Amino acid sequence: VSLKIMKEIIKAKITQNADMISALLATGNNILVEENKDDLFYGATVDDDGVITGLNHVGRIIMEIRSEL
Repeated sequence: VSLKIMKEIIKAKITQNADMISALLATGNNILVEENKDDLFYGATVDDDGVITGLNHVGRIIMEIRSEL
């Protein structure tokens, strides 16, 4: 799935649910990570020191959507 299509899917899911919008906005400017040790393209891992390993594209997409709300 291309990142553009993934963003459209995630944005549709979030914007159709007022509770999800509120929860996302409540994260403020925090960095969001899609923790997934099995998929370091869409997700990432975070170690005990807060070091993120992986591309975290889903987390980045969600943060981008949050900035557009």
